[in-house]
Amino acid sequence: MIKCVIFDCDGTLVDSETLSSEALSIKLAEYNIFEPSFKLTDQNRGAKFVDVLKRLTIEHQVTFKDSFVAEFRALVAALFADKLQAFPDVQGALSALNVAVCVASNAPADQLQLALQTTGLEKYFNAKVYSAYTVKSWKPAPGIFLYAAAEMGYPAHQCLVVEDSPVGIAAGKAAGMLTVLFDPVGLYPDLPFDFKITSMQELPALVAELSQKT
Repeated sequence: MIKCVIFDCDGTLVDSETLSSEALSIKLAEYNIFEPSFKLTDQNRGAKFVDVLKRLTIEHQVTFKDSFVAEFRALVAALFADKLQAFPDVQGALSALNVAVCVASNAPADQLQLALQTTGLEKYFNAKVYSAYTVKSWKPAPGIFLYAAAEMGYPAHQCLVVEDSPVGIAAGKAAGMLTVLFDPVGLYPDLPFDFKITSMQELPALVAELSQKT
């Protein structure tokens, strides 16, 4: 019986990954590295940012300034404030759910708060928003999901994870939770998800069905 839905944020609730990639593409151009934002989105979906930088450092043989991360985060915040939107039907889905909900993400806590506030989603989670930076465990490790479940007061088997990325689905599986892949354009047909939706309109009915099963 599902009693709690744990949402990823970037790429699941809000269309932020394209904006983050746009910011990264702009910052990389300062180092004469010209990576289109769509390519960066595909490569980095759900990844820990320090791992992204390590990959770029090796691939391009570049040394980033100590201020690079702070400058990148500031540009992301500016783009979020100007352009960020929730995915279609997210607010309707959240309003219709009849179980507990929270957010568990690889993103820093301040970025999560900005994303949820900017898109008007903050009210649905009542401060139940958990960052991997708090627990020092990033997806695909299960730590952030297990932490979120414990904070919400539910065992793993009563939690349903909604994710958009391979690392997120892997983390949910490792945590012993059922997983829903949100994949509106069919990027990942072969991931080992338990359920798949292409629109958030589909989620409330699925959750209602799972919440009634013992």
